[in-house]
Amino acid sequence: SQALLSRRKLTTPILDKIHEEGVMAILRATKSISSPRLHASYYSTGFNPSIRRMSTTNPIARVKSLDHLVLTVKDIPTTISFYEKYLGMKSTSFGSSSSISPPAKRYALSYGTQKINLHQLGAEFEPKAKSVCPGSADLCFVSDTSVDQILMRLREEGLEVLEGGEVVERTGAVGKLRSVYIRDPDGNLIE
Repeated sequence: SQALLSRRKLTTPILDKIHEEGVMAILRATKSISSPRLHASYYSTGFNPSIRRMSTTNPIARVKSLDHLVLTVKDIPTTISFYEKYLGMKSTSFGSSSSISPPAKRYALSYGTQKINLHQLGAEFEPKAKSVCPGSADLCFVSDTSVDQILMRLREEGLEVLEGGEVVERTGAVGKLRSVYIRDPDGNLIE
């Protein structure tokens, strides 16, 4: 098939380039594969022909947005303080579901129309992730504050800015981004 022939034309340097720059790199690197859907299939399967790409024509559900995510943290008050002070989030508390007796107080950080629920390490709510580990998240937030102003304020506060302490160019869900990287108290990467 054409897809199989095209796959054989890919060389290791081209594959390395894909991993560095994403699917669009292959579009520039070779003309032998012309279908964007095929490019996505190559990228999403890690170029392993034994992995079949799931059909998107009849999914079980179509995700429209993220409601919340959960961070397991070493110390909830420390986490709340960090995210309120440096990222302008608002802390909220709420009761647990009626299935837990007695009802437990839960904590979250709100921003926009999303929130981050916080679980205390060792006292997580069920159900929970299979492997809970503080410091394993990599989160990218979009701000209406200029990244240059953010960088200046982070330096004034004495926070370590990663990537050489500079603004870096990245690509996110909304397209090209100018980013700065820091870590929260648990070591989660914050962009």
